Amino acid sequence: MNTVISSGEIAAIVPANSTSGAFALAEGFTDITTLTAAGYGIIPLGVCNSGPTSNSYPGARLRFFGTGADNSTFDYRLWLYTASGDGKGYLTYFGGGSVTLSTLAGLAGTPVPVLDSAIGTANRIADTLSFTLSSAATTPVGPWTDIYTALVAPSPSAYSPVGNKSAFLIVPEFGSATYLIAEFDLTGATSANVAVEKLA
Repeated sequence: MNTVISSGEIAAIVPANSTSGAFALAEGFTDITTLTAAGYGIIPLGVCNSGPTSNSYPGARLRFFGTGADNSTFDYRLWLYTASGDGKGYLTYFGGGSVTLSTLAGLAGTPVPVLDSAIGTANRIADTLSFTLSSAATTPVGPWTDIYTALVAPSPSAYSPVGNKSAFLIVPEFGSATYLIAEFDLTGATSANVAVEKLA
């Protein structure tokens, strides 16, 4: 389903980089088996609000990477799946944005609890990143601006330093979601991926 490194502390959300040239997911009822069979990388979030466990993500830092030339780009969408307990669940659009790759690459070696080693030397890490949290005004629409408002929670923040320094998206809260799913649309890069690092 997904590649987990160091007991869930760092995970590559897509086991192999995505080469997708278009978005395909849509809000609605579905099941994880269907999403897995379609090739989506899926990372379990655990019970986000009941304290940290090895499979719980009370918050996360998302670092985007991929292959292609320096300054090549891709767009991304993040989706959250909330299980309903009967083998199915509901998929909602969380938010998305655009990524620009840099000259910064990962490190060589077996994946260990070091994010750059998990990314590897074949991939360029993004130094430019944008993010828009879903709302009734985004495309696609999604409920997460309203959910964050109701939770009185700080909104996700995109750290975008440029200059070949690593960008990342800080997500402080996943609500009651069970899984995080990413999809990509290549707009110049030749492949795309994202690594998820638990904050607490």
